Amino acid sequence: MNKTQISVIIPVYNGSEYIASCLDSIIYQNNSHQLEIIIVDDGSVDDTHDIVRRYQLKYPNISLLRQKNAGVSAARNNGIRAAHGKFVTFIDADDMVGAAPKFANQLYKTSIRKLHKNDVRIFRSPVINSKSRVILGRNYFTEMLNIAHQTNSDVVLGGKITHKQMLTTEYFTAHLYDRHITYDATPTEKAILLYQADLRESANAALYRRSFLRKNKLRFIDGMNLDEDILFCMLAVFKANRVSTAPDTIYVYNRHCNSLSNFNHSETTRSKYCIANIQRFSLLLTELSRSTKYAQNYNYWLKKFSELSNVYQERDENYPPSTCMACPYDKCDRCFQNETIKILIQKNIENFLPKR
Repeated sequence: MNKTQISVIIPVYNGSEYIASCLDSIIYQNNSHQLEIIIVDDGSVDDTHDIVRRYQLKYPNISLLRQKNAGVSAARNNGIRAAHGKFVTFIDADDMVGAAPKFANQLYKTSIRKLHKNDVRIFRSPVINSKSRVILGRNYFTEMLNIAHQTNSDVVLGGKITHKQMLTTEYFTAHLYDRHITYDATPTEKAILLYQADLRESANAALYRRSFLRKNKLRFIDGMNLDEDILFCMLAVFKANRVSTAPDTIYVYNRHCNSLSNFNHSETTRSKYCIANIQRFSLLLTELSRSTKYAQNYNYWLKKFSELSNVYQERDENYPPSTCMACPYDKCDRCFQNETIKILIQKNIENFLPKR
């Protein structure tokens, strides 16, 4: 691994409880001294700054940027602007990288639900015991970088294990790739990639070519409070000329009971998810509508958008009609050319995206 091949961007807000474990997992990886580690402090008021400063004294490749509290999207975007690496990757301050494949196999053996679809292995496993700890390997970055170079990919997708802590219950879920595969820019393969990106629920556990992000002006949407990372990943795999999977690289996502992403049924949370989905699907559908070769993909995601009107019980003008769920048209030619739908999408963008 050559120097500054990878810039690791870590947004953090009040992360004093977790940031040390996150950094330890990064430093444990092979050739970690050649990484550019950029920590963006989003206005923390706890001891995050002091902890990071102690790591900086020992590891000169760690840099710390500080900003007024502006949200995770602004923090990641500032990290991208400050990056010098050929590739960038994102890690949340309470997560870790490099879970060993043998740990994933151990979880798989104890899993209570298994699903294989589109070269993705998805399963759920109860915590092995109350003192269960993630076993780390050391090749997280080197594996992804090697695949990026070998395949000339714009995006490399790694696997993810989620450790969920819900009050008194703990369990692991996994989204892992069965094998290495390289996808090209055909509508069929884009359909697979968009499906996978939606399942991943994150922009983390991936490597992005920085010149590709710059060329396509890919950034996180400021002011988007939820699902901004899903949107980023979906747009990235859609715009990429080539995307590869790295089956032996595993990210560890810690989902805490007090996390906003742990869905509850309060009206406030439901409203936030409603707005986030309008933002995400409006932008995705706009991108898909730019070429008729993606009409079938457009149809799939329009129906997905419509389904959410039932999930969130928000049957208002911001959602397409629920009849889209049962629409029989394979290529959605009528909707694809429908000016009402196009106006709806543009209206959503104007209403829900922050003003520049």
